[in-house]
Amino acid sequence: MQNTDAARSFGRASGILLVGQLAYYAIYLVSIRTILSTLPKAENGVLTLVQQWTAAAFSITMMNGYNTLIVHRLRVEPFHTALFSTLVWLRSGIALGTAAVVAACLYAIGDVPVSISLVGAAATVVLSRGMALRTTLELPLQSQMRFGSIAALSILDVLLLAALLVSCQANLSAASVLVLQLVSALPSFLLLAVLAVRAGMLRLLFDRSALASLFRTARPLGFLALFLSLHTMLDLAILRLAGTPTMVGVFGASSYAALPANVLMGILWSPLVPLLSSKLHADRNGAIEHTQDALRLATATIGIIACVVAAAAPLVVELLTRGTYRDHIGIFALQSWLGMLTAIVFAIQHLGTLLEQYRIATAAVAMLALGSLLFDWWLVRAYGAEGIVLAKAASHLLAIGCASWLFARSGIVALARMVVRLTLWSLIAGGAIALAQQQAMWLVQGCIVVLGAAGSAVAFGIVRRSDTGILRRMLPFHSSA
Repeated sequence: MQNTDAARSFGRASGILLVGQLAYYAIYLVSIRTILSTLPKAENGVLTLVQQWTAAAFSITMMNGYNTLIVHRLRVEPFHTALFSTLVWLRSGIALGTAAVVAACLYAIGDVPVSISLVGAAATVVLSRGMALRTTLELPLQSQMRFGSIAALSILDVLLLAALLVSCQANLSAASVLVLQLVSALPSFLLLAVLAVRAGMLRLLFDRSALASLFRTARPLGFLALFLSLHTMLDLAILRLAGTPTMVGVFGASSYAALPANVLMGILWSPLVPLLSSKLHADRNGAIEHTQDALRLATATIGIIACVVAAAAPLVVELLTRGTYRDHIGIFALQSWLGMLTAIVFAIQHLGTLLEQYRIATAAVAMLALGSLLFDWWLVRAYGAEGIVLAKAASHLLAIGCASWLFARSGIVALARMVVRLTLWSLIAGGAIALAQQQAMWLVQGCIVVLGAAGSAVAFGIVRRSDTGILRRMLPFHSSA
């Protein structure tokens, strides 16, 4: 594949995803505003605990650490029916047991009624962002780069959800929000299942040898989702046990400030994974340089957007919550900045998997869970909801440091150096955000953050003049088309 062809394929795919996600979140904004401006903070704490705990639990039990590798396998062997069918039926059975365990744990941790937890688990199974069966059914579409179909189904979900939430706004509670999420996501979930059956990808088939092949060749990936999700579960559990339901609610509301960064991760890495997979399959040594550029450019794009959102934190609070969380602007800015570090760890997971450095990807996310144990309790005690975000930042730095050291030991020195440079840039941008928070005027805050982030990006070589050539090659009207 020529560089121009790859750049154009990436530009087309990421463009489709960008348009789809912009439409999705423009509509989803209605749902977010309705929920955050209606539910009391403590009730939003219950909703946050159920949503994020169930998503994390399903990510572990569904072994989502293998998803990147499965896309890679389906890309190389498009009709790997045995692997896909077996995976769907295995995860379906696991989902039932996971729901019961989650309900018991949430009752013990936060006195969440079992019925609410079970509804939350059912909603997570069918939600596109639930990291459960819906995500599994989308894997063949990802491998075929049919991102328009994925985006269209997600938009259908959120249209139904927004309509249901607005019509039921007077009677909203944590339980009713979860029920409405379940109802709104069912049509597209069932349609995905029908498409998989009609394409011959999903059959009544359970092939243990296909699973054995997957687990045998990449066993460390089985721990990837475990440690990554354990980090999230520990954060929420410690915040609830050491704090209050209101603190969990504030943390959950502020996590929406990280949405732009999280969305961009999906937009950029969803097409990058199959494209890099094809290059690595053809010429592994020659593709290392492309992985370094992918890491730099994807993380730079996400980081710049995260800084812009952090700079606009007061406006974000007004837009998302109608001013309900106006006294928590600082945590919204912190959550957005955290997206820079999350983007680096996210890239490490994908590149470690694609380069068959599974232990690096796994070790990095293991450090996230270790960081939760090391930092969460005392930082929550000291700073409340803001403390959990600071603890997450410290955990991410621990993970990034571990990964860069392992990349260097494995002989991939250029990639290790790039990880370090991206991290230093993130820290300088974080300093600019902290300085900006001391200023009274919104305009001054925004200028400090944007100038600090942009200036340090140029100084560290994160953004280069030659990048304009890559951008031009992504455009459909480039002269080489």
